[in-house]
Amino acid sequence: MPLSPAAYVFPLMLSAALSLLIFFMAISRSAPYRLPLAALSLLIVNWSLGYAMELFGGTIEEKLFWVKIQYFSIVGVPPLWLMLVLQYVGRERLVNMKTSLLLSIEPVITLILAWTNEFHHLIWSRVELLEKEPFSMLNLHYGVWAGVRMIYVYILIFYSLFLLLYTSSSTFRLHRRYIYMMAVATIAPIMGNIVYTAKITHVDYTPIMFSITTAILAYGLTHHRIFDLMPVAKDVIIENMREGIIVVDSDYRIVKMNPPSKEFIGFDATGKKVDELDIYEKLAKYCETEEIVKEEMEMEKGGKKKFYEISVIPLFDRYKNKVGCMLSIYDITDIKKADEAMRNAYEEMKRALEKEKEFKLKTAHYFFNPLLIAKGYLEIASEKCHHEEIEKAKRAVERIEKVIKNIVTKGEIRE
Repeated sequence: MPLSPAAYVFPLMLSAALSLLIFFMAISRSAPYRLPLAALSLLIVNWSLGYAMELFGGTIEEKLFWVKIQYFSIVGVPPLWLMLVLQYVGRERLVNMKTSLLLSIEPVITLILAWTNEFHHLIWSRVELLEKEPFSMLNLHYGVWAGVRMIYVYILIFYSLFLLLYTSSSTFRLHRRYIYMMAVATIAPIMGNIVYTAKITHVDYTPIMFSITTAILAYGLTHHRIFDLMPVAKDVIIENMREGIIVVDSDYRIVKMNPPSKEFIGFDATGKKVDELDIYEKLAKYCETEEIVKEEMEMEKGGKKKFYEISVIPLFDRYKNKVGCMLSIYDITDIKKADEAMRNAYEEMKRALEKEKEFKLKTAHYFFNPLLIAKGYLEIASEKCHHEEIEKAKRAVERIEKVIKNIVTKGEIRE
């Protein structure tokens, strides 16, 4: 039983509408993905609307015209999708002018051949019109270049899919759901294309299945900011960590080292067992434990004394089975030097305070004793003589006494 026209047209219109939404969302952001995503969304709009017009076309010439219009999208979508995936999985360095030019060669050639097919028949060797319900359909017999191009396109698409799945195996669980969403968005139209190319149906489900792709992209952009949370591979994080990281499997064999750990050991020890490393006698023993161990070690490197903090962290799978351990090697030489400098400064301060205390005690001893003797004699003299000069001398001595008290008690030279 043939489907109603709405069954074909609705997903095409939905795909076009969602693609326009994606386009406006892409151009409103300053992220690196904005250009390929915006261009990709416009090409899907063209493909969806072009196929809708092809379905409603009445003659071979009219339908073939809309097929050629769709070819702007047919040749442009696969390389743009690959460039978008390359940026998404963190390989944006490959998205450059050279890559763009190389990926443009086949689309330009195919587009020219499609619009000039009447002269060489390399794209379609023969075109027929099949009267079907609810639409008349084109039966396209593809030429030599179309077969070559199909292999090229499938290589691009399946390479994009490989990059996504490969990245999912090495990234964090948070990002895997988004990667799987991208994978489904990749698979949906290619499955429709395989069904059409294999002549299982004369309806080209490729643009129809783009409704799934655009729905995933629109949902990911609006609800999860899918392209703003680029998947980060665990290996990339380990490679860029400042401390040395050594990952050891359950057989105590080293399976991963980052540059700082290689510099610490002096060579790449990947594949060797921990007990073969002559860096720390307790290392192999600690790898056998199921508890986190942290110790400091001292060693000579380049004629200089270096200090390291070694942490041994056991690794478990989801079933709590130990599958290895991770060694973290952190250079704490600067911290040690800073601690030593602080201790030296503290000792210097203590010695300075002791000297100050000693100075004050000596000051009190050598000044107060003579002053007290002088005050005593002045008291005796004032009782006997009552001379005004003696009173002045007493006041002078008292002033000197106040000054010395302030020096000793407050460190101030004042009365």
